[in-house]
Amino acid sequence: NVPAVWVASMYGSAASAIFRGNTFISSAAPADSIAPVRMGYSSYTARDISFMSNTCQNMEFSVGRTVGDHSYKVHWTIELLLLDSNSTPVAGSEVVVMDISGTEVSRSTSDNNGMLSIELLAYEFKDGSTFLKTPFTVIAGGTTTQVSLTENTALTLQLP
Repeated sequence: NVPAVWVASMYGSAASAIFRGNTFISSAAPADSIAPVRMGYSSYTARDISFMSNTCQNMEFSVGRTVGDHSYKVHWTIELLLLDSNSTPVAGSEVVVMDISGTEVSRSTSDNNGMLSIELLAYEFKDGSTFLKTPFTVIAGGTTTQVSLTENTALTLQLP
C-alpha cells in the first residue's frame, strides 16, 4: 500500500489545493493501514491545503507529514435528519452549530424533508500544531447534542 495522495512531492511544493469528495481505499488490513495522505518531500512543503468531505474505506483519515512548514484543514460533512416525536420529518427548523470553543459556525434551516447537510471544519494544522474545532454542539428545536466529527456523519435528531 502507498498513500493515495502525495501533496508536495519530489516535483515541488504545493499551495491552495482542495481535495473534495474523494474515496481513499486501503487494500491492507486496518491494523496495517497507512496514512491516505503524504505531505512534503525534502524542503518541499504543502501550504493551505484543504481536505473536504473525503471518505476512507478500511482506514482512518490521517496525514503523514515530513518536517516542514505545512498547513492544511480537514472538513467533514454532517447530514442531519430532524424528526418530531411521531418520527415525522420537521421542515423549516433552525439548526445552530457551535465548535469546541462555543463559537457559532453554522446557522441553517432544515428542508421540506427535515434534512440539512453542513460541511464543518473539524481541525486545522498550522505552525506545527493541530487546532481542533470538534466536538461540535448541535442545537435544534430545543434539543442539544454533541458530535465529534472524524468522518462524514449522518445523525438523526428526535425533537420534542
